[in-house]
Amino acid sequence: MSAELTTLWARTLLHAARVSGVRDVIASPGSRSTPFVAAALAESGLAVRAVVDERSAAFFAVGQAKITGRPSLLIATSGSAATHYAPAVAEAAATHTPLLVLTADRPPELHDAGANQTMDQSWLFAERAVDLGAPDPRGLPALARRVAQAVLRARGGPVHLNAPVHKPLEPVAIDVALPEPPRLSAPERGVDAAAVRHLAERLRRAERPLILCGTVAPALPFDVALLGRVADRAGAVVVADATGPARFRAGTNIICDKADWLVMSPTWRRTLMPDLVLLVGSAPLATAWESVLEEAELHVVAPQGHPNPTSTAASVSLGPLDAMLRALADALPEAASASSYRSEWQQGQDAVNRALETTPSRGFCEADAVRVAIERMPEDSVLFLGNSLAPREANLHARARERGPRVVAQRGLSGIDGLISGAAGAAAASGAPTLLLLGDVSFLHDVGGLLTAKEVQTPLAIVVLNNGGGRIFEELPVATSGVDLRFWTTPHDLDLSHAAALYGHRFARPESPDALAAAVDDALGTPRATLIEARVTPLSWQKVLERL
Repeated sequence: MSAELTTLWARTLLHAARVSGVRDVIASPGSRSTPFVAAALAESGLAVRAVVDERSAAFFAVGQAKITGRPSLLIATSGSAATHYAPAVAEAAATHTPLLVLTADRPPELHDAGANQTMDQSWLFAERAVDLGAPDPRGLPALARRVAQAVLRARGGPVHLNAPVHKPLEPVAIDVALPEPPRLSAPERGVDAAAVRHLAERLRRAERPLILCGTVAPALPFDVALLGRVADRAGAVVVADATGPARFRAGTNIICDKADWLVMSPTWRRTLMPDLVLLVGSAPLATAWESVLEEAELHVVAPQGHPNPTSTAASVSLGPLDAMLRALADALPEAASASSYRSEWQQGQDAVNRALETTPSRGFCEADAVRVAIERMPEDSVLFLGNSLAPREANLHARARERGPRVVAQRGLSGIDGLISGAAGAAAASGAPTLLLLGDVSFLHDVGGLLTAKEVQTPLAIVVLNNGGGRIFEELPVATSGVDLRFWTTPHDLDLSHAAALYGHRFARPESPDALAAAVDDALGTPRATLIEARVTPLSWQKVLERL
């Protein structure tokens, strides 16, 4: 195989990717991928970033794509390297996040022969894989076309391009015109007018309607004011999950921000049970909502996927949220009568606030840390919510706002892996001050992401709720089952300042809510990453619920 053909093949591939809409490339080091990394560097219009660890690189790409809405391109060498992409690819698949994975491969004659660093890479991402075959001068136009097709498909989730190449791998000078890929497009899904009329009719008849707004990809067009318009015309209560777009950007007058407490309370859940639920986006986080979704008449509107986890939805409408909610508001009467149901929810919210005020806590508690960290975030900053305890505490304690941060979350599979790397990608893509809120176990799981975060040139506050392990399990049924809970909480006594020092990050360890507020203000005003360790004590959920 000639060096000229290998170079031409790689240049054609990267050129087609760029023309088709790729702008960001994240490459990890390796030899077999040399032609493709060199081609990316030679292609004007591509921003290329080197990340040592493939797992961190992949979550960085996912964080980027959640902000930009276009596929980031990952490049890995052959062998086990791309297996480290798997958690991030799984997250991207579950959330329909744009992602394009390019793996270099050994040529066919080296497979099944015991050759070094050679494995069957076709199974890595199974049905998402496209094998491009070995370079062939007759196949250059087809290569450009197949890459364009892959980029279009990758707008709805990850696509894997596997590319075998022969040595020599190093690029050479070429002076030929590269094949141009076809410019592909897909029609936008429209609004089903009949479905909107049916849903409007069901809302008109409902006496106790509730709108639940879950996670929606931040890159998708979604005017959260439309939620208020629909709610006002339907006389509905609005509950917004903290991982979604509405909790901090829709206005306190329409959002019940203590709803998770109320559905966790058996008494209040019975009192406030809706007769109809309109779920916008993904299902809410708290498991107590499952019984609500099962008992009420459930209707779902979502941009993609099929968010119907209880399998009880009477209807599921897929399409652009803005258009669907606008059409729904237009189909409802202009003004609903005064809603006693809204008043009942307000009474419940007041009861929760009294319970929180009278529940004793020890020292600097999780509730204060979560509330303060989020309240210090300016308008249009980016809140990257971790998984496990952090988003649950945000749902329980973060107050609704009218003009607050955008929210990004890796909630597709709720993994604690790759959160620092994902937040770094979101910060780099948005250019806005970004705050990552996560637990200490999640932090330790992706501590290597601090190396990736070192390259971020925008303010990135990494706020770690350090309660000495996975304390969420103390709030779950396993805590009373008689098992040795250490195998779930995995307690530790690590000093996180050493991690900051290793990677050259600024560090703060505030010991009070006021000190945390000052540390967050400082971090969000400094164009680099800052690690903030909040050593916190838990606030018992059960003690609060006993007061409701």
